[in-house]
Amino acid sequence: MKSLGLLSLLCCFTILSLCQIPDQILGSLNSASDQWLLEITEVDLNTKLDANHCSSFLDQENALTQLDSSIVNDYCSTLLEIRALSDLYFPLFEKKLESIGLNDDYKYLPFVLSGLNPHYESSFDRAGLWQLSFAVAKRFGLSVSTEIDERKAADISTDAALAQLKFLNKKYDGDQEMVTLAFLRSPMYAQKMRDRCIQKGITIEEGMEPLDRAWFEYLALAKEFVTSGTSADALFVFIKQLNRYENIAFTRDVSYRALATILKLDEKALRSANPAFHHDIIPSGYRGVVFIMPKEKALAFPALADSIYSFEDQRIAAIEKAKAKEAEKIAKGIPDMTNREHKTYKVRSGDVLGSIADRFGVRVSDLKTWNDVRGDMIYIGQTLVLYPKKGTTDKAQAKKGQEKPKADVTSITPGGTFENYAVKPGESLWLIAKKFPGVSSDNIMDWNGIDADIRPGQVLKIYR
Repeated sequence: MKSLGLLSLLCCFTILSLCQIPDQILGSLNSASDQWLLEITEVDLNTKLDANHCSSFLDQENALTQLDSSIVNDYCSTLLEIRALSDLYFPLFEKKLESIGLNDDYKYLPFVLSGLNPHYESSFDRAGLWQLSFAVAKRFGLSVSTEIDERKAADISTDAALAQLKFLNKKYDGDQEMVTLAFLRSPMYAQKMRDRCIQKGITIEEGMEPLDRAWFEYLALAKEFVTSGTSADALFVFIKQLNRYENIAFTRDVSYRALATILKLDEKALRSANPAFHHDIIPSGYRGVVFIMPKEKALAFPALADSIYSFEDQRIAAIEKAKAKEAEKIAKGIPDMTNREHKTYKVRSGDVLGSIADRFGVRVSDLKTWNDVRGDMIYIGQTLVLYPKKGTTDKAQAKKGQEKPKADVTSITPGGTFENYAVKPGESLWLIAKKFPGVSSDNIMDWNGIDADIRPGQVLKIYR
């Protein structure tokens, strides 16, 4: 298939009304390439990442000149980085492809799918250099768990990807176009398209959707870009830098935080160097993918191992303590304190749970839970713990200050008419007082010569 050329392809990316190219194609370019490898080889790769090569390539392609030059420069820089990384990864891909008799051009798939970035994760749960799905990874024996994602390990993920390509090659009788389409999208999608094209009497190329066509154009572009012109091979540059790192194994699980703290390592750089280990914890029993760190730190590890593991013990103990504290909070019904505050309140004469709950804007049931109160009994002088929302009590006080003064209910005397009221289970003086406008819990206590302690069935006089 003839390539549209770099600028026309980028134009296709930006003018969505023409091509409607979604993020799954732009994703690998926008995510850039494996920046960790490029950063540690920055000095040695200056000539390899020469923008003049990009300019000459564009000239050769007779590309469209009306496209914004800043967009061209941005993508040129990324494509140059990926081209440099191809010197490291392509020998591995070529050797493995040759060993199973597959076409050499399949090595360009990770170029366009991930930008040769093992950390890259796209939509639909695809990850790693080859953007393998979870299903394909598990089918060919890769481990994908909360701690390890072998799709991000170059060697073994390549084995799984090539196993899938070999399967597809057999399924489609060596039809490279169908194999590529099935790998990029899915075997089910490719088969449906093939059936539809056969039914219409057209070729696969003629029946392609715009997205499929864009993928194939990008693959053609990648091949032309890598093979155009001449430049120094960066393989030995990468090997020289990687030789500064050493494999290391642990006798027990250890965290990135412990290694970074005790060995004085940059945690972000350490994570970048080990894409398959994507959890905070590095498992000790796992040996599928080596864990690497700078040689000088690896040599220092044995002497500092006890300190690292001691740090890890303290870290785990702190986590367990925090969990226990959280469990205790949950048991006591203590809420998330993000938008709440801790307060204490000393019970005064006439207080009941309902009036206190109202004052602080909390529920009576929560007030009981927080203070392990059974029933409605509280005592003068008792200290209660509360967790109101921030600002609730201030708002309550402000509201109280704005309220019109009520009639002096204490002036009501027992000389008027009254009714007898039988206390129901679960009721407090405050709840009863709320049923009679102008009556307070203090009134009921005065009229009946009682304190706040009442019982179900007790008859109270309520004056009108």
